[in-house]
Amino acid sequence: MASPLPMGPGFVPHMPFSAGDNECEKYFDLFDFGAWERDQASTPKHSRKSSSSSKSSSSSPSSSSSGLSSKSKKRNLQHPEQTAEVRENGACIKCRIRRVRCDLRVCAQCKKFEYLCIHEQLSTIGPVFINIHDKAGERVRRDDLTGRSVHALVTFSETDASAPRMRLTIQAYDPEKGSRPNASNCAIPREHIPTWDSLVQWAGEQILFEDKTPFLKAVETFIMTYSGRGNEGSQLPKFGLVNRVRQLTCMFKIWMTQHSSSGHSNGIYYYRPPKNDTVRLPFAVHEELRHIAKKAMESLERDILSELDACMTQSKAVQPFEKPLLWVCLWQLLFVYRQLLGSNLPHAGSHRCREVTRRLYTALVAYYTGFFHTPKSLNLELDLSRTRMPQDLRHRMAVLFQNILDTRVGFYQVMQGSKNEFDTLISSTIVENELKKLLKRRSRKSKSSRSTKSSDSRDDYDDDDEEDY
Repeated sequence: MASPLPMGPGFVPHMPFSAGDNECEKYFDLFDFGAWERDQASTPKHSRKSSSSSKSSSSSPSSSSSGLSSKSKKRNLQHPEQTAEVRENGACIKCRIRRVRCDLRVCAQCKKFEYLCIHEQLSTIGPVFINIHDKAGERVRRDDLTGRSVHALVTFSETDASAPRMRLTIQAYDPEKGSRPNASNCAIPREHIPTWDSLVQWAGEQILFEDKTPFLKAVETFIMTYSGRGNEGSQLPKFGLVNRVRQLTCMFKIWMTQHSSSGHSNGIYYYRPPKNDTVRLPFAVHEELRHIAKKAMESLERDILSELDACMTQSKAVQPFEKPLLWVCLWQLLFVYRQLLGSNLPHAGSHRCREVTRRLYTALVAYYTGFFHTPKSLNLELDLSRTRMPQDLRHRMAVLFQNILDTRVGFYQVMQGSKNEFDTLISSTIVENELKKLLKRRSRKSKSSRSTKSSDSRDDYDDDDEEDY
C-alpha cells in the first residue's frame, strides 16, 4: 500500500499525541515502511522530476505571467527617434490635458495658434511674483520702536466712509515729546503684525465692495463666497485651489496699491476719529503691508501652479464635477496676470518680470483651451449634490455660478472690441470659439421655445373649443 504521507529525506513523522517511548513505538508499528519503499522504487525518476517541476511552476505563476506580459508589451514604434524626443521634452500642455499624441515642435492640436504649443509646465514657466524685486518694507527696525502707538482703522477709500476697514497698530520710533507716527518714523510692532487671514478678509470685503464689470464681479463674488467658509468647506470639490486663488487675489489687491501724493490714486488710508477725516497711511507702514502681501503671493502662486500641473496628470485628473470650479479659477488667474501686465508699477514693469508674466499668461490660455474647447466641456453646470453643504448655501452658490454664465456672453463681446494685446490673445483663442458655440446654443433654445409655445397655444385653443362645446 502506498503511503499517503509526503515522506522524504529528513522527514519526521507527526505524532498524534505527546506520549512516552512505548506509544511512539506503537505509532511506527502501524506504518508500513516496506510498502512505501516498494512504491517509491516502482515510480520512474523522470515522473517524479516532472511532478516536482510542475509544483515549482505552479507555485510561482507570477513569474511566468510576468514573462508573457513583458513580451506582449513590446511594440514596434513607427518613429522611434521622434517618440524618444517627445518623451524627453514632454508633450505640450494641450496634448497632456486631452491625452492625445503630441508631435514635435508644433503639434496638430496647436496648428491654428502655434504660440500655444508650450511644452513646459506652468510651475517651470512661472512663478512671477518671486521675480519681482520689490525690496520695500523688508528692513524694519522693530526693536527700536519705543514711541507712541496709534490704533488706526485702515481703508482703501479716501472718501467713502462705508468702505471696509481693518484695525492696525502703528508705533513711532522716537519717544521724545510724544511724537505721533508720520511718513518715515514709524512701523508696525512685532506683536501686532496683521495675519494673512485678517489681510485676506479685509481685501476680500473691499473687492466685493467695488463696482466692476458684471462678469468679473460675478467671478470674484463666487470665489469669495465659495472659499470664505474656512475649515468648514475643506471637503468641497477643489476647495484648496479656489481658496488659494482667493487669497492670491486679495494679497494682489494690497500689493497693487501705491503711495502717491496725487489725488484719486489707488492707495491705503487711515481714519482719524478726532478730526473725522482720512489721511494716507505712512509710507513705511504702507510698504510693510505690501511686503507682507508679496511674500504671501510668492507662496500661494507656487502652490497654485503646482496644483494646476498635477491636474494634467492621470493620477489627479480633473473630475467632471470639478471642472466648473477649475474654469472659474482659471478666469480669475487670467484677470490677475492681465492686470499685472497692464500696471505701471516700476518693479512689475521690469523686462524680466514682464517676460515671465507674458509667458505664464499665454500658458494659462493654452491650459484653458486644453480643458474647455468642445461644446460638451463648455456646457458647465455646478454640481454640489455630493457635498455636505447646507441646502440654502448650495442654492446660493448655484445662483452665483449661473450669474457668471449669464454675464459671460456680454463680456466676450466687449473683449472682441478691445485693442489691448492681452485681450486680443484671449479674444482670438478663447472668446471666438466659445462665443460661436454659445450663440448657436442660444438660437437653438429660442427656436425650441418658440415651437413649444406654438404647440402649447394650439393645445390651449383646442381645450377652449372643447370647453365651449
